[in-house]
Amino acid sequence: MISNLRNVTHTAYYALLQMDVNDT
Repeated sequence: MISNLRNVTHTAYYALLQMDVNDT
């Protein structure tokens, strides 16, 4: 279960990074 949560967090972080780059 924790592994799944960690995966989601990682994906969200990556998406946030991508969004930031797109915004720039």
